[in-house]
Amino acid sequence: MRSQSLVVGFSCRALAQSVQRAGLQPWVIDCCGDLDTIDCSTRYQKVDALDDHAAIGECVARWQNEAEFKSIFFAGGMENQVSFPNLLSLGEVSASLSRLRSWQSWEKWAKQAGIAFPETIPLAGPLAGPLAGNSTRETADRLHSSLAENSSWLVKDISQAGGLGVRRCREGMVDQGSLRLEKRSRESRVLQRMVSGDSIGVSFLSGRDGALALGAVRALPHSQHPWSEFIYRGSIGPIPLTHEEWSLFDTFASCVTVETNWLGIWNADFVRTADGWYLLEINPRWSAGMELIDRDWRHSIAWHHAHAVGAIKSSYSWAEQKRLIEERRKQVAAPIRKEILYLQRPWTCTEQAIASMWGRRWGSASPIPSPWSFGDIPPAKTELGEGYPLCSLFTEEGKDAPGGTKWIEAKAWLQSEYQIPIA
Repeated sequence: MRSQSLVVGFSCRALAQSVQRAGLQPWVIDCCGDLDTIDCSTRYQKVDALDDHAAIGECVARWQNEAEFKSIFFAGGMENQVSFPNLLSLGEVSASLSRLRSWQSWEKWAKQAGIAFPETIPLAGPLAGPLAGNSTRETADRLHSSLAENSSWLVKDISQAGGLGVRRCREGMVDQGSLRLEKRSRESRVLQRMVSGDSIGVSFLSGRDGALALGAVRALPHSQHPWSEFIYRGSIGPIPLTHEEWSLFDTFASCVTVETNWLGIWNADFVRTADGWYLLEINPRWSAGMELIDRDWRHSIAWHHAHAVGAIKSSYSWAEQKRLIEERRKQVAAPIRKEILYLQRPWTCTEQAIASMWGRRWGSASPIPSPWSFGDIPPAKTELGEGYPLCSLFTEEGKDAPGGTKWIEAKAWLQSEYQIPIA
């Protein structure tokens, strides 16, 4: 019988598919209830919110009467549920999560590895960094002077994911007398100087005997959205990196792992500039771009996670597992473009449209259907509001023809064939 794995997060389809490819049974709890998530789950439970630990705990307790979870996987949103592992008597995981969600720690680990970190100012508590020692009014004056010149500062809430907690800091957003954002500052909010360049997501694996980078994807450009112009739009990957860049990220992975004792997969967002790399944040969980990295690997990323935490018994040593990963990350396949399709106005999912998407559904273990495919497919009759994500669209970029138009054709097809108001 295959080993059971608990999978928890806001949207778990891609992670559950990777777990299934690893030869494990995904028992899934998420907030979306997409058809392809349910389809690949051994057991499935939808919840309203990830911070409803009572409802999630009740579900897990019920399932534990049937299953013994050898491994646990976190998807998006779980990076800030620091106390959740305590429900499973995993206090050491809670402690690691807490350390991994500190921007002060991110800055320290980046500098240890030779990676830059943007100038950052906390909006609660004592001032830190280059502005430390200045009076509040002097600091506010400096910020207002900077904002008058350009929009070079961002307001970031690190407790939110997917770019939802990021916006440009403009004149008037910071109270000049108190340096408090709209008088509603929270510990998780910071001001951070914006860095321009290519947004790159790098995935990592930490084990008991070491850590290394798994692969990288490039984020799609930002564009206007009613919730945030920085909302996650999708990724293209995998992308190649140089030997020196892989070495840099392996060093960074070791710095993080030594100080946190984290085991398993995690992700970090970077900006690549002409002057080098900047770290933006670390998320200790599955990331949206990981399914683009391992789609043609013999062993899925979830398999590597389960092996690293000791949930899979195999003949592979850490050295052999590391060698497998290093070989795969050098052999970059033709990249896939994954785009989140958002709605321009409210729409109710029709039976015909959802059936057509289901017939073209994405499966990371098989070739992409021509000319495009869909993932994260909602049930028919689901009512979605303006700005809400409809699904994920996958198209081949091709090594010889990057930046193709298949994704444009796919969106036009949805709009003309099913009158879906794609933004």
